[in-house]
Amino acid sequence: MVAAYEAAKVEPRLVALNLVGPEDGTAALATDDQGVSRSSMTGEYLRAVTDQNLGYLDLKTLSRNSLEYSFLPGASLFTDFSSLTIAPACADGADTSGTTTPTSACATYLSANARAAAQWELERRYRVFASAY
Repeated sequence: MVAAYEAAKVEPRLVALNLVGPEDGTAALATDDQGVSRSSMTGEYLRAVTDQNLGYLDLKTLSRNSLEYSFLPGASLFTDFSSLTIAPACADGADTSGTTTPTSACATYLSANARAAAQWELERRYRVFASAY
């Protein structure tokens, strides 16, 4: 599920997220200059859990959104982001099994696409985390 949001002002510099559904757009957590806002990404994730009652799957969605809609150059790891369909170069089962090294074809694709490389690393870390629990 790709989460969406409606913004509601709760403090001068803070925005509340009300997840309403994928048809309304997407949400991602972000922070401006830490020196100005006195906020970190860790703090934003903590606020999402404590202030908005978001759960683990919501946080995963927000993290995935932040990379998919980032300004990182190159193509996405996903040919269809809504279903998390992995690009053919990296769709080999070995690339999604929790290994730390992508196949040769996938490595070539990742080296040419910084966004896909960041996404592959995030998905790898999700698998490592999930395997521990």
